[in-house]
Amino acid sequence: MNRVMAACAFAALVAVTLVSVQCDLVSGGPPTEVQIVADSDTTVVLVWAPPAEGTPSAYLVSFKEVGKQAYAPLGQTEDTMFFHNPHGVTGHYKVMAQFGGETYEALTKPSTVPILTDTLFLGELNAATSAGYGWRRETGAGAVFAMDDRLNEKEVDFYVTDFNLGFSGPKYWIASPDLGPTDPGGGVPVAGWRVSGFTPALVYEDAPLPAYAPNYYLEKQRIDTVPMAVACRTEDGYFALVKFTRQETGLGRVQVKSWFQLVKGLRLIKH
Repeated sequence: MNRVMAACAFAALVAVTLVSVQCDLVSGGPPTEVQIVADSDTTVVLVWAPPAEGTPSAYLVSFKEVGKQAYAPLGQTEDTMFFHNPHGVTGHYKVMAQFGGETYEALTKPSTVPILTDTLFLGELNAATSAGYGWRRETGAGAVFAMDDRLNEKEVDFYVTDFNLGFSGPKYWIASPDLGPTDPGGGVPVAGWRVSGFTPALVYEDAPLPAYAPNYYLEKQRIDTVPMAVACRTEDGYFALVKFTRQETGLGRVQVKSWFQLVKGLRLIKH
């Protein structure tokens, strides 16, 4: 009888120990589904889902400014969102869940740093090289597209033209795709081309892009000199910096770089 009681007591102790160990293993976990959206055209809000393991005492939010090596704390909250005014800079965000003295870091670290597409050759509308340029909304990467193919109507955000037959210029323009079908250079089919707007040449490339106004973001801007950078606002509300680094009228082409802000509606562009 004593042996049976001792065995039962031992089994109960083992069960309690296992439950205790399991509780320790699932006492906390990281936030999930961390995302960033524009709160205004220069401020952001981070949102996330709570951990599946337990209820944290607080969430800690940090920010690593572009060009810096370390994260700096922004603050803490008990909510699952956090507002931030970065005062014109871009960077990466980190969210951690705090359980007493332990913290659990979210795997996703969303960023506002614009996506660079390095130098590509873009042709004038009548030249051999394709004249259309557009950004992939999923990645922010820029690519070149032919303007004589109506299948590209939902891919192109701007094109290059001299608004004349041939490609000799002497001046080229950055133009909204919807101007293509009436361009004197010809060859652009009537289709549902996007409508984009562009500012005059920018003085400071790393400053926030100018606030959107339809009388300032125009459907075309002349490339008066190179290098020259302009702001672009796409039809669906994204902002990008477009920089023309070289113009070769003899070959009918320009060299272009771009920085695309993946957060829709945000005009921060520091890179």
